[in-house]
Amino acid sequence: MPRFIVDLEAHPTYRKIVRVPCSTHTRDEATSKALEETPSQIIPALWEIANPGQTRHHSTELAPEEPGREPYWNVRVTCEIHLKALQPIYTKSAALAESFFVQASSTTPSLQVPHALFKDWHSHDTPDSRVKVLAVRREDAPIRPKSKFVADLRETLAPDRPIWEARMDETFELLRWMVATSQNYKDGHFSVHRLLCGEQTRGLGEAVAPVISSRDLQNRIQFAVLGTSHQIYEDWRLDHGITPTSKIEINALNHSLNNRNLVGVFPRYSISEALIRLWEYAPGTTLTAQLNSVHADAKFIQSIGVMVYPQGFALALRYGPKDGWSGWDYILARTHGDEPFYETISRGIRHFQKLVPDFEKQVSSRSTPPRSETRHHLFAA
Repeated sequence: MPRFIVDLEAHPTYRKIVRVPCSTHTRDEATSKALEETPSQIIPALWEIANPGQTRHHSTELAPEEPGREPYWNVRVTCEIHLKALQPIYTKSAALAESFFVQASSTTPSLQVPHALFKDWHSHDTPDSRVKVLAVRREDAPIRPKSKFVADLRETLAPDRPIWEARMDETFELLRWMVATSQNYKDGHFSVHRLLCGEQTRGLGEAVAPVISSRDLQNRIQFAVLGTSHQIYEDWRLDHGITPTSKIEINALNHSLNNRNLVGVFPRYSISEALIRLWEYAPGTTLTAQLNSVHADAKFIQSIGVMVYPQGFALALRYGPKDGWSGWDYILARTHGDEPFYETISRGIRHFQKLVPDFEKQVSSRSTPPRSETRHHLFAA
């Protein structure tokens, strides 16, 4: 399967109303003060700011009187930003690669131009705001993944064989295959899809509940193969040849053990080790970027999870206020086309590094470091 690099761009326009007290500023002074505002902290998703743009004046009006509040100016300003992104995709042709991103730019959150920015900047939809495909090029010498593999359930289920020592990408692909084959196996409150959520019991639409550790991943497979609380589970296993000693052929692009360290990602460490490190150490760290334009205190990471869909994966973080009373999910990366698991995770880790650039510093400053499944500092400068 060939690999293409797609060059994307967008020119979104953002608007903001700046409130300036009349008691301290004239109309012209209020306008000048508002022009100092810039949407400097864009939600970084996959986009890079090619040109931060210049704030322009739209209008200055005296705000309607409000009882108990001093008069103020409403100054409306706008700013157009030039965004660019380079995204990989495995697909059969350049035309299919372009079509995927044209459609995904309106349906996939991680590909969409952000609607709201830090400090109350909001997007104004214009033709230039929409994502455009500038070019599609085929890589001359991509890292070639395998197209299929055989999953040995006896090895995956073995309690003395941690997943991170085995083939993590193949284990996730096995779980994805199970999710895809489980869609029609339901009986009342019982379903194979819910079984595959493991101890979390509830999924998110087509996806099962996010996998939050290597032990959780292994538990999902054990639940799938050994769960006995309903006949519907046994029906699914019989239909698809699933037993504790089965060897199942999975059709999915994946990297062999010799290609675990993908070029340009982590020269010394595997992506599976990097993912385990995020699972262990990211909860409790603080976001540098502001992801929530309404709740400014929602900046503490609660968990990192891998969402498993019938057609791919997403690396997501859950964040919220320090007291944990609520939380929001933010997609770091989602599978493009037939992209292998490790390449999706690699993109997600790069995105995470933008959101928490001082990750290693935060982890080392903890009085009691969390338990770690690895010994390596993967994100050190």
